[in-house]
Amino acid sequence: MRVHKIKGWNPQGVKTTAWVLLLVWLGVGAAWGQAPQAPEKSISLDSGMGQPNNRAVGHLGIEMLESLGALSDSTGNWAGDSYMGLLLKSYTEIYATYYVTSRYALVYHEMGHASRCQAMGASTYYTFLNETTPRYNNVYSYFLAAMSKNYDGGLTWCSGGAVPATAPADFAAIVGVTGGMNNSMYFSEQIEDEIYFNGGHWLWLFPYLSEKMDAANYVSVIQNSTVLAPGTGDPEVIQQFYAGKGYAITLNDMKQASLNSLAGSATAWMLLYKTLIHNDDTAVRAFDLGVFDAGGQEVRWRLPDTEMYFTTRGLSYKVRSAFRWGDWYFPFALETVTKGGSGSEVSMGVVKKDKQSDAPLEYSVMLIGPNLETYVRWDYLTLGLSHHHVASLHGERQIMDLTKRNTNQEFWLRVSYYY
Repeated sequence: MRVHKIKGWNPQGVKTTAWVLLLVWLGVGAAWGQAPQAPEKSISLDSGMGQPNNRAVGHLGIEMLESLGALSDSTGNWAGDSYMGLLLKSYTEIYATYYVTSRYALVYHEMGHASRCQAMGASTYYTFLNETTPRYNNVYSYFLAAMSKNYDGGLTWCSGGAVPATAPADFAAIVGVTGGMNNSMYFSEQIEDEIYFNGGHWLWLFPYLSEKMDAANYVSVIQNSTVLAPGTGDPEVIQQFYAGKGYAITLNDMKQASLNSLAGSATAWMLLYKTLIHNDDTAVRAFDLGVFDAGGQEVRWRLPDTEMYFTTRGLSYKVRSAFRWGDWYFPFALETVTKGGSGSEVSMGVVKKDKQSDAPLEYSVMLIGPNLETYVRWDYLTLGLSHHHVASLHGERQIMDLTKRNTNQEFWLRVSYYY
């Protein structure tokens, strides 16, 4: 059986940027105090971790960021108040954060490839670039291996599998390749939502920028490096696929779209502002504006964030925002294919958060085109349902199994410890 090889994210392309940010953070970090009120953090076991999916492993990544932020805050007085002590503390924390999150970025990128192959019933495993062994059969062993070595990139290998005749013709041809960079963008989307709904930490700036610019960095690697053989990198394969459909989409178009998504995201500007200008504490909150009063409470508008995705129809932008009224949130979004073919998808939903009770009750219902994502959380227990349709922009990125039909449902359970 033929094994399909997909080139993965290459961290070398962002090392210069990382070290520049590191030097900036070192100078800024020495003047920082503690967060006045730390955002809610958790450690969870999720039913989706058994057969890893984008939702469960993405949430695991958010909890990893939370723990790194908590570690940073807990060592606030460890190094003393001297400039050199705080400088050493900042250097240690930021390098550790870069090292850990860059490994997670590689794994989540590669998992994006694997999840699309697995949706077609394929078997998958992971290796590192220029290596054929050892083989890693799951993301957890792959992450632990990445933590213990240097590497130039990753590979996802897929074999077997078939798409039902009723599925979109282009799914098998390209979605396995687009899955890597799409997963990176999806994690930046999860970071944005976590900051908006629960708050975050300034240390999330690097992983956020890294995920947001994965496509731009990947194109730069292809254009300026000899690590990958010509024509084999994900963006080049995607460009060839688009050309076959008559879409004139260049590598520079992909790079610019990635950068546009960063420039068009309020979370990016908030994190940069918090890091470089208003660095009085470590906690971060999303930018929002009061727009009017209703029932004695102010309605606040979340400033938009923008994602770009590779779809079977071309490049798309997804612009997301929300209104908040007390403990009620009303998120909405529009994803539109802007280069290539055509297609749009509207999202809307409601989230209710009871933050005052000893046993918080929270629920969420999101309609994303024909897809449904909903959950109910009571204290430490969360029950959820996801329904995805492959013939949709969001569905082709998230559906877990289409070997029997074009729709798939996941009932999931999460048990969390909050701290």
